[in-house]
Amino acid sequence: MMKKLKMALVTAAVVLAVSGAFATKPKVLCEGQTQYYFNGTNYLAAGQFGLDYDCDNLSSSTCTYYRPDPVGHPNTYVACRVGVFMNLDLNRH
Repeated sequence: MMKKLKMALVTAAVVLAVSGAFATKPKVLCEGQTQYYFNGTNYLAAGQFGLDYDCDNLSSSTCTYYRPDPVGHPNTYVACRVGVFMNLDLNRH
């Protein structure tokens, strides 16, 4: 009986330890990835935040997107920054 209880506690400890390790794994922030904006037809590189573009935070729409898996799923874009995309580079078309 004691061996079964001890084995159950050891198993629970291992499961909790492994779960805790995955839960504390650092996540890659989307802001550190290349940002894209949707121009109504295509996703285009946004440039550098604060220099080439900004996002007004008055809207809850998606300002920029990023590609979480550019190798495995190169055409998958996921929302990143919130707001309305504002192009600061006046030479860009």
